[in-house]
Order: sequence, then structure tokens, then C-alpha cells
Amino acid sequence: MYTVGLCECNGPNWSGALCDQCAADHFGASCLPRLPPPTLAFVTAPRYSGADIMISWQYDVLANSTCTVSTPESTFPVACNHSVTLDNLDSQGHYTLYVQASNKYGNAAQYRHTWYVDHSDPVLQFISTPAPSINSRSVLFRVRCSDSTPCKVNCSLQLAHQPTAYHDCGESYSSSNLADGEYLYSAYAVDAVGNTGHALSYRFTVDTVPPVVSSVPNITIRCGESYFLPAVQTPTYTDNMDDNPQISFSDRSAGNCQTQRTWTVRDAAGNVGQRNQTIFMRAVDSLKVNAFSQMYIACSEAEKLNAASYVISFLNVTSLCGRYLTVNAANQPRVTECGVTLSRSWIITDDCGNQVHFP
Repeated sequence: MYTVGLCECNGPNWSGALCDQCAADHFGASCLPRLPPPTLAFVTAPRYSGADIMISWQYDVLANSTCTVSTPESTFPVACNHSVTLDNLDSQGHYTLYVQASNKYGNAAQYRHTWYVDHSDPVLQFISTPAPSINSRSVLFRVRCSDSTPCKVNCSLQLAHQPTAYHDCGESYSSSNLADGEYLYSAYAVDAVGNTGHALSYRFTVDTVPPVVSSVPNITIRCGESYFLPAVQTPTYTDNMDDNPQISFSDRSAGNCQTQRTWTVRDAAGNVGQRNQTIFMRAVDSLKVNAFSQMYIACSEAEKLNAASYVISFLNVTSLCGRYLTVNAANQPRVTECGVTLSRSWIITDDCGNQVHFP
């Protein structure tokens, strides 16, 4: 008969050990020795799986296993020893394997492993792409993969007429030294258990060649004649890829009653071609000042009297021929206080040499 207690074991194998029960003779010892429960270490324990999974483990001592599986829908026992194989796991979600490990003395411990069963295909979406037409030889694509498990993104960037060549490129992919031409970027994702999503694709064109703009003849006009579209001729222009590039112009004074017009043609990629044209004007009328000799100005605007553009507007100076005007406003003394009467004289000049003194 055994006696429960904490007696010391005396014997060839257990000398000095604590015991759970005293015994007259236990393999030459005077007690049943106290042994810890088996220690389990998982050998194969995936964090993710599809419909099938195999989980294995090992013990530090000889032990028996009793296994239970918890699914998103139910809990059930399964046969196991040092491994368990499950198949046809139809429900997506978290699963847990519980392993009850016990040794021959009845000491036991429970271990568990949780994993995720994934049946959904990963979904890719674009975060950033180049413009449909670019004049840069470098591009950057960024995509986002949405899935319950980690994704691997494979992509291909080839000229549109070439076959795709997929490789692991991650969610951010850049390329440089691209030649001119039309390109196709394609990408698809594979999740941790092998589910494959639908491919994304994006076409864009690399164009570094500017539009060709033909020369346009210089013209001479009389004051009052229109030199804006559609009264004047525009240059002809072509582009190697864009069938409808945009044309615009900007004017500046070239002095001597001349306007230099710069025609600018911009294609869809942002390449620019330009041509200059000189417009001569003759029979230019004199300037008109439409202001009174005595005027009032708010204190808050007094400092603007040294700005030519403000003075031209303030004095309502007009050139009937639309010429470029200058005024000697900057040469006037600055206004430093309010509530005073100022005496100012201005000289307004156009780029044809016409001049008017005011007042």
C-alpha cells in the first residue's frame, strides 16, 4: 500500500529526489518519484494554411498525445501521436490544435498551436502610377495587396509588343533608363498559402522627343489691327506620338515698337517645341492719361505709388495700340506718413517712343 507524502527517495535511480507517494519498493526506491510533465516542441507548425495542413511535434521524454481541434464552427477530437494531418478545412478563419501531453506517471500539460485557414484570393490595387505619357526615362509603381495572409507581388514591365516577364518585385517597383515607346506594367499577388489574385495592368508611353514647330513669318500691322488669333497665322507643328499637341503663345516687348511672340507647342508627355515671331507695329497713336490732376489715395496704398504697374492703373493710362508702358514711379520719393498732400510728376513712355508727362 502506498502512503501519500513528501518522503525522500532512496534507491539506485531516484536518490535525493522528491516523491509524490511513498512506496515499499519502486524499482529499488522507497517512493514514487515526482516527475515534471512532458515538454513539447512543435517541429512543423505553419501559421497559415489552405484546406490541408500537417502539424508535428516532439517531446523531451516518452509521452502520449491526446488532440482536439477548434474551428470557426466546431470543436472535435482527432487522432494523433507526434503529428496530426487535417484536410478539407472548408471554413476560413482561425483554427487551434490542443495537444494534451502526459507521461507514464500521469503528469500532463496542454500545448496549443493556432493558425489561419485562408481561401480568399489576394486583391491588388494601384497606389501610384506614372502619367499615361511621360518624358522621363524613370518610373515608379506602387501597389497595395489586401489579404488575410502576407502577399508576394510579382510584376512585369515590358514594351507593349513584348511578352510579359514576371519576377518578385514587391509592392513598390521602379525602373530607369527606359527607351521611348509604349510599355505595359502587369502585376499579380500570391498569398502565404498559394492563393493567386487577378492581375493588374497599366499602359503608358515614354516620349522624350519634343514637337517639331515650323517657322512662322514675321508680320507688320497698323495700330488697331488685331494680331491675335484667328487674325494671324499660327505655325504648323507635328509630334512623333501625340496626334493633338497643344499650342499657345506669349508676348513680350522687343523694343522699337516690336513684339516678340513665342509660340509653344506641348505634347501629352510634356515635351515642348518653340518658335519665335516678330510683330512690327506702325502708325502708333499717342498715349492717353484718363486721370484728374488732383486725386485722393488711401493711406494703405500710399507705398504703391512707387510701383509702375500701380501708377499706370491709378492714372488710367491707356495705349490705344496695346503697347508696353513704363513709368518713372521708382524715381519718386517714398511716402512715409498719411494725411499729407503730395505733388508728383510722372513720365509715361511706351516701347514705340511715345511719351506723356502727367500732370
